[in-house]
Amino acid sequence: MSERLNDPNELDETLEVGLGRRAPFSQLGDWVLFSGVDSDARTLYWGLSAHINTSVRDDTEVWPGLAALARILQLKKPENVTKYMLQLEVIGAIEVVRTMIGLVRRNRYIVHQTPPASHTGAQSTSQWYALNRGPKGESAEARKERETQFDKWLAAVHDGLKAHCDKVARARAAAKKAKAAFPAVELFVAPVLADFRTPSSGGTYPRWRGFGTPWGGG
Repeated sequence: MSERLNDPNELDETLEVGLGRRAPFSQLGDWVLFSGVDSDARTLYWGLSAHINTSVRDDTEVWPGLAALARILQLKKPENVTKYMLQLEVIGAIEVVRTMIGLVRRNRYIVHQTPPASHTGAQSTSQWYALNRGPKGESAEARKERETQFDKWLAAVHDGLKAHCDKVARARAAAKKAKAAFPAVELFVAPVLADFRTPSSGGTYPRWRGFGTPWGGG
């Protein structure tokens, strides 16, 4: 008879992941996983990073076309990639360098593995778990409250990112209509967990070196 798990939440503390068969791989920044971008944006970041391995240049620039990226993401139209590309731009995961050669528009993408200085979220799995770690001897009621506040913060990050992307998209549409250059990308600064915590809810607020200044309000 298998041992039953009394509290399903204990799984978060006992989960183990092992390495299986090895294969060609891409080096990814874990912080993108926890940044609040959509799953297709994370896949796009992976796809752009995979192109670095096939580049003959020793840099982080890649030149895939939107049609190829749409096939990787299994999107019906190449222009649908733009939505997820914008998410990666505003969190500082990529830079898009736009050029015109005659009447042909060309884009190249610079892929960043580390977050920008303005990043306020977790940079690793250990940091992500530490953000929601409760104190020793925490009651079930306090744990439920702490995790509810944590989920509200995650939702606020996602919603805030979407609103920020909408603002940038409107500014770019206005510039395109005026036949002007796109304005410089304004990076998204996510709300911080401390704003969603109350002293009675427990939990820890780790202050990692080089982790930005999230404890002062972003």
